[in-house]
Amino acid sequence: MGFYRKQPKQKRKPCKKQIVTVNIPNQYTEAMDIMIDLGMINSRSELVREALKLFLENDKEFRNDLEVKFMGIMSVNRTELGIV
Repeated sequence: MGFYRKQPKQKRKPCKKQIVTVNIPNQYTEAMDIMIDLGMINSRSELVREALKLFLENDKEFRNDLEVKFMGIMSVNRTELGIV
């Protein structure tokens, strides 16, 4: 039995942020302000970051599902054609 050293944990670098200008309808900003007043979220920026994060995670799952279905279709077609 040999001994091994655990690799030190990599420190995460702080995420760099960029300013992005977005034009959205007044009703959205009003809803955002209400959520801030109710203490549901700290700022408009935080809300937009969280919403974008959720959107991108859902989009990734959607693309992965499509890829799995596509690969399944391709394997069926290859079998039918006698290509294995």
